[in-house]
Amino acid sequence: KIISNYLCTPVFRSMTFDIAKTWDKTFWEFKCGHKSQGTKFFLKTHRDLVFKEAYTKANECALNHRSLRKYLQVQLRQYVCLFTEFPGLAAPKFQLVLALLKLSSDEIHWYFQHTRAQPLKAHKIGWIQNLTTDTSIIKLIAACCDLCQLVSKHAPLVKEYFIEYIRDIDAPKCEVQLKKFFDFCGGKIPKTQQDMMMKLLAQARGVNLGSNFQAIKLDFFRMTSWLSSTTSGIPFETAQPVLAVFSELYTHFSNVLRTEQQLVKNAKLGGILWYPDDLKETTKWTLTKPSLFGSSMTLLHILGHVKYDLDLKYCPDEQSYVIKASQKFGQFVLNQICKAVIQNFDNMYRAKYHLAGCGGLRTQIQKVNSITSKKKAGLHNDTLPGTESKYNGKGYFQVQQQAQSLGELLGAIRNTRQCQVFKVIYNTYDWLYEALDNHVYGVMGSFFAMGGDSSGLCRPSEALKRMRALQRTLTFVDQHLAINTSDIWRGNILKHFSNVSAGTIGQDLVVDAKSSAVIQKIGKFYWNLISHEIVGFNPIKMSFESRHVNQRKHKGDVNAEDYTSHAELKALCTIVGPYGVKAIQSVVLSNFTQNIVDMKKIISTNAVYLNQLDFVDVKSWWGNVQRVNEKDEFLQQAIQVGRYLQFVSILKSAQRSVQDDDIPFVSQIVQLVMRRIQSDGKIIPGKQLCNVLTDSGVEDPMYDHGIKTIFQRVFPGTDKQLQTHLPKMFACLFLSAKWRSTRFEPHSEGFNTGVESVITTIQTLVPAICDSEESSMKVLKNFVILSAYALLHMNSKAEAGTREMRDYHIPSMMIFMSKFMETCKGMSMHVLEECLPYTLMRTKIIEIYEKVHQAAHDGS
Repeated sequence: KIISNYLCTPVFRSMTFDIAKTWDKTFWEFKCGHKSQGTKFFLKTHRDLVFKEAYTKANECALNHRSLRKYLQVQLRQYVCLFTEFPGLAAPKFQLVLALLKLSSDEIHWYFQHTRAQPLKAHKIGWIQNLTTDTSIIKLIAACCDLCQLVSKHAPLVKEYFIEYIRDIDAPKCEVQLKKFFDFCGGKIPKTQQDMMMKLLAQARGVNLGSNFQAIKLDFFRMTSWLSSTTSGIPFETAQPVLAVFSELYTHFSNVLRTEQQLVKNAKLGGILWYPDDLKETTKWTLTKPSLFGSSMTLLHILGHVKYDLDLKYCPDEQSYVIKASQKFGQFVLNQICKAVIQNFDNMYRAKYHLAGCGGLRTQIQKVNSITSKKKAGLHNDTLPGTESKYNGKGYFQVQQQAQSLGELLGAIRNTRQCQVFKVIYNTYDWLYEALDNHVYGVMGSFFAMGGDSSGLCRPSEALKRMRALQRTLTFVDQHLAINTSDIWRGNILKHFSNVSAGTIGQDLVVDAKSSAVIQKIGKFYWNLISHEIVGFNPIKMSFESRHVNQRKHKGDVNAEDYTSHAELKALCTIVGPYGVKAIQSVVLSNFTQNIVDMKKIISTNAVYLNQLDFVDVKSWWGNVQRVNEKDEFLQQAIQVGRYLQFVSILKSAQRSVQDDDIPFVSQIVQLVMRRIQSDGKIIPGKQLCNVLTDSGVEDPMYDHGIKTIFQRVFPGTDKQLQTHLPKMFACLFLSAKWRSTRFEPHSEGFNTGVESVITTIQTLVPAICDSEESSMKVLKNFVILSAYALLHMNSKAEAGTREMRDYHIPSMMIFMSKFMETCKGMSMHVLEECLPYTLMRTKIIEIYEKVHQAAHDGS
């Protein structure tokens, strides 16, 4: 019978006397006499029956208490709903509320006392393991706390109710009983006691909120004690009706005087702090089940009342332990709640990202509405398992589910913004803000992550989808908690994608500045991408593309167009912003500088031969041009420089498109300034204005002081001899080995070896190293004339059938010069035609397109 109610009984704090284990130890270790004595244990059958009955009762004990917890939880929630809707009913049911809170508190303490109470021989009898464990105990604790808080909120109504009850009901009843009592034994009652009773009756009639309830309660206590004692000389049977009325008055006065104290006393749960391990397990269970998220802050709320619930005046040494244990457990609860928020936040972020890959929220809602309308109309047929139509709207429902779970958890945090444990105040918003900040920082760092490939980079459009999904999830948190998530977003964006050391907006670009790991990864990836041999610039698409896609040399090679198209670069600029664009440019520029230095070294090495070079005389030209060394290396470096300049150009174009969408008025002002400068040749923009124009997306490299500074540092404008050697060196490149395999591709308006980038290099390098526009035009014109002579000489040798010109494709070189003239500002086509006949160029160009049409015709 004992085991049917308790498996263990409390002794002190968390110490318990385990009845079930003692029962096991007593009977299972009982031994009969020794075999040599011939004795036998004849009560084995009775022992088995006792054990079976005992474990049956133990099972009933656990099941009965679990049923009781469910009943109490339902009753508490009913009263919470009732008092929320009708607060005036809290007063008439106040005594019932106190009894319900007391029973709930005792049951909660019983649960934590019995969580580890298991019989020793449970496996032999078929004991249900963890039968006492109840994952929904947190709901009972939350309901108990909610009811206590709700009734405390309406304490003034309770006090007014009992004051009226004392004045209108208890006082008349007391008057009737006292009259009967005085009539029956008036001579036996001393005058002093009679006066005190009449005084108490008068106080009960005129009671109000300003009355001294403490003094009145003490007077009633004195009278009750006197009537109950034998010294009064009044039989107990005679005084019993008066004692009953006085006891009722004493209770009602106590309800008025100590309304909140009685609620706290009957609902105290501080004793469960003596079971820290079980409390931690309960916290973990709570934060793994979405149905319990609404009660997640209950344990933290209990800690705020520990100093009221635990009576430590007889154990002063325990106070320091209780303070430390409470604060330690409070930190544990806050850490676990923050982890749960981060986990659900991450789940919602991933669901939104998956939804973006399925066409977005609007598409999914349309699918769901379509399915619902078909079901209502009776047109929807059940599909077989495995068909795709069964998954329509799956992403939308998944986002809804994750949003509901996260919303319940955030709602619980919103209701308990602060909690004071002794002298320490825990601000849940601060803890959550820090956890979100760290998590968002990590998620932003993985925007460009590409699966298990640590060196790869995902497409910027995919990274933008992740960014939008994270932004929407943060907005969801902001809507529930009013946390300033914009600061989290802005701070982490600046940490990852900005680099003040690379120069702020309007300042000079600093080469190879220290950048974040993400910016370094993006910059190096794009430099390696545009430096690849099979990658070339497509002037039609205005992006880089991987040519000969089927002949990639490395397994990790990617299609350059997937990363450098206008849409992808626009997504990149949207993520990193103007500061990030400048930081990426700084990373790429560090590699670009070495190319310029190598070009300068090659020119200096060949300075003697370039001085002797005469492009007019065929024999002199052919003999001296063969002596110029490292032409292929110079051409390769010039291609790399040109690719960087082309990459910066399309990156700036994408940045300008983003600014046209985000800040159209500022973008229009910048464009007006640019048009004014271009229309009026006399306006020379200052250094700071050039930096502002460049940072605003102006593609003209002439306004990029970062590039001009590098060019001028390597090729000083005072070096007049260099200005003479530079056009000669570029004109000699037509005899490099790379031009042997170079062919013009009409479908892309580019060259298969990427030599079209040299055009950008020449048109940017020459103006940067010259002192004035006139000198730069002179150098460019010199290059055009020298190149025209070189092509004429090469064409004459090719027509003569010389072996040296057998592999060179002169028509492609003609188109190269034609495209140079088309893009060269301030120079007309007649400069080239003065040396290179127009008919010859036209014939060679027609020859290329005729071959293309013939190849297309043969293929069809």
